[in-house]
Amino acid sequence: MAVGSGPAGKRLGCPRVGSIRLETAVVAGWFVVNASYLVPVRNFRRTDTMSFHDAGTSIAISLAVVKTLILLVGSFITFLAFKAYRRTRQRALGLLAAGFGLVTLGLVLAGLLYEILGVSLMMGILLESLLMLVGFVIIAYSLYVT
Repeated sequence: MAVGSGPAGKRLGCPRVGSIRLETAVVAGWFVVNASYLVPVRNFRRTDTMSFHDAGTSIAISLAVVKTLILLVGSFITFLAFKAYRRTRQRALGLLAAGFGLVTLGLVLAGLLYEILGVSLMMGILLESLLMLVGFVIIAYSLYVT
């Protein structure tokens, strides 16, 4: 990782990845990494307060329909895997059912937590991602186990 040069020729810690310089602004504490140097941010406010309802009604309805379909199809796949587990009593199929259940739950959890329980959207997305990660790890393990 090379170091970029800042204003007045000062060498500061802006990373380069290969030959590509990082151009996007990234919030890092009280500073913003901008092109090749750190710029102090004054009067910085978080802007993640956008509501689900600010996106427009048609998009909100479409999102609700897609999340409902994901819940139905994921639940059906989980049911089939659990039914196969009950019939054969193979541990791998039980793990597969649990993994699909966690992935399905994770896919619909963020919106439910945000809308119903008032949890912040970022916390909901974090919990959603963690459930999906655990679900995929369990699915991978179930495919590995004999």
